[in-house]
Amino acid sequence: MLKIAVVDDEHTVAAQTERCLTEACNELQLKAEINVFDSGEEVIRFLESKNVYHIIFLDIEMERCNGIDVSRYIRDMLQDETTQLVYVSGKNGYDRQLFEFRPFGFIEKPATTEKIREIWDGSAYLLLRQKMTITGRGFKT
Repeated sequence: MLKIAVVDDEHTVAAQTERCLTEACNELQLKAEINVFDSGEEVIRFLESKNVYHIIFLDIEMERCNGIDVSRYIRDMLQDETTQLVYVSGKNGYDRQLFEFRPFGFIEKPATTEKIREIWDGSAYLLLRQKMTITGRGFKT
């Protein structure tokens, strides 16, 4: 089962992203567990408890702990290069800041099922279709 997190401090945007992810997973016949977090701090607390996601859809601009802070925590503190990061934002201009975190993709708000399917096209889709199990801090195929 694919483990997905949505992190956005705007409730309506997070709910829309979750709906689109559910639709895309159903269309692509992917079984997924989707968790929604309304702050960067909340997802970091969850990750500190040894929880792991295959992919995180992450808002960039959030109060106090933004998407860049969360990315830095995942890549630098957890040393997790396996979790795929997809940034969801209504603003451009972050590409250089985000590049260091090796993102899987970028979706302009509002998220749509079509935009999510595009992220999973080609080899990315094949990667996500693999039967992955989570073991400790990493993934095992």
